[in-house]
Amino acid sequence: PADNLKPEFDKLKDELKEKGKTSHLVFGDNIEDDTLTYALFPQVALNFFENRNEPSAFEPIPQAPVSGENSADVSRDSVDLGSKASFYTVEVDGQRFGVKVSEGDQVESIAVQPVVDRNLEEPRSAKQTEIKAPLGGSVVKINVSLGDRIQAGDVVVILEAMKMETEIQSAVSGKVERILVQDGDSVDMDQPLVLVI
Repeated sequence: PADNLKPEFDKLKDELKEKGKTSHLVFGDNIEDDTLTYALFPQVALNFFENRNEPSAFEPIPQAPVSGENSADVSRDSVDLGSKASFYTVEVDGQRFGVKVSEGDQVESIAVQPVVDRNLEEPRSAKQTEIKAPLGGSVVKINVSLGDRIQAGDVVVILEAMKMETEIQSAVSGKVERILVQDGDSVDMDQPLVLVI
């Protein structure tokens, strides 16, 4: 079957070079290695290229455990979090806010996010349909918004599992009443993703 696939390495290499012109991407000595990384892990690779020379953007190098009685207890102050901002979701009166906090606890930005109802177990009426995850994975992209009219077969969510993306299609036509996940969420098999009426 692989003989029937069109070669796309050169196309991906050109695409990566174009992205490098419009973004601050840092490539290594061998663009072929970077292209292979990009082909296998597109989102992760772009983040890596953008922060290639900035170690604080990635997980800190594991340190050897401290010997002594309380070696299992690690103080928050002893961990170098770097100068990167942290992102939190805060819920106030049922409304969710994405909050970016920089060092010194200064709020840099706030953005309203849709409320995610993770406790929904049964549809409220017979006309409602839950679109469920056919497999466990993480949410890469949500293609619909609250109130959207969709047709059967429309892709509503894209999941990633084992580095492969899976399009989740609606089995019914209707209106999107609830979106039960957010980008980046981990979901289990048969977990409701979107509610359609």
